[in-house]
Amino acid sequence: MGAIDEARLRLGIPDLWHHFGLPGEPGRCVRSPFREDNNPSFSVWYNGERWKFKDHGTEESGDEIGFLAKATGCDEREASKRFIELAGVDDHSRKTTPKRPRKRAWQLDDAQKTKDRKHWPMLEPSPETLAEDVAGWIEHVAKQRSLQFEGVAMAFDRQLLKFAHVQDWTANTPDNGHPAWVITDGDGYAAQARRMDGQPWDSCGGSKTKNLRGSFASWPVGLSEAIKRSKIVLVEGGPDLLAAHDLISQLGRAHDTGAVAMLGAANKIPSELLSKFSGKQVRIFCHADDSGNKAGERWKEQLAAAGATVDRLTFADGSNDLNDHMATDDDLEGMLP
Repeated sequence: MGAIDEARLRLGIPDLWHHFGLPGEPGRCVRSPFREDNNPSFSVWYNGERWKFKDHGTEESGDEIGFLAKATGCDEREASKRFIELAGVDDHSRKTTPKRPRKRAWQLDDAQKTKDRKHWPMLEPSPETLAEDVAGWIEHVAKQRSLQFEGVAMAFDRQLLKFAHVQDWTANTPDNGHPAWVITDGDGYAAQARRMDGQPWDSCGGSKTKNLRGSFASWPVGLSEAIKRSKIVLVEGGPDLLAAHDLISQLGRAHDTGAVAMLGAANKIPSELLSKFSGKQVRIFCHADDSGNKAGERWKEQLAAAGATVDRLTFADGSNDLNDHMATDDDLEGMLP
């Protein structure tokens, strides 16, 4: 296996996207991170061997190296070298030295990401925060997502929902940021913010989600908390993580059921973490679209191979996702594993 091939095992376009702090989230139909794109025309996908991208507006396309070249402005020869270095592959001595354990992108010794995480905004509540303020914030998010207060409060109590004032700055429109609700966990590897007013972020190309700098997009948020229990709900995105806790709360299953969120359908569960799901009963809820269905099958295969008992639940009422279902359907029986 050559250095490029080994690097591809460690790094994908989603990892590069977040490493360079590009706006928005990678997906099958998103806004280009490289140009003004009012009508989403940029695609990122995995073809079983490598990651690919295509800008349908400019007809530009390529793989991980082409994406890196586009993000940095270098030529593909230099991009290849940088790709190998970023993945942590020793191209010169790998034939004469023992192989080091492979690291996935979220585990790379990335000094910049570590530094960025130290400068995340203050995540409330701080010791000085009044309890009634927290209750008001939780109630606001619950109403915004059409969920019950108790379910959102459970996510807060499990330290998966926090609040912060997050900067929203672009070269053309600097400002002082916005109050936001943030999906994160005690592991501190990922934090994704949404504005409390429900509006998109100017600095993220119109996306309503903003990954704080230093986040690892593939980190399964809530895993350390969820594995304390025998059953796990695996969902896609922050709103569905809140909806999962609403479901757990309404069915009275807090004692045996936890919830984990993957912050994007393009992400794989890091292989080093799969053993934590072994022996657990896992139910997957994905978005009812092409990328969501593919993500659900990918995660199901990963978890089954790791020794979990896993299934997927689809929405018979035509809901787009779990949050949508919880907001519109009162029939919750049988939805939890």
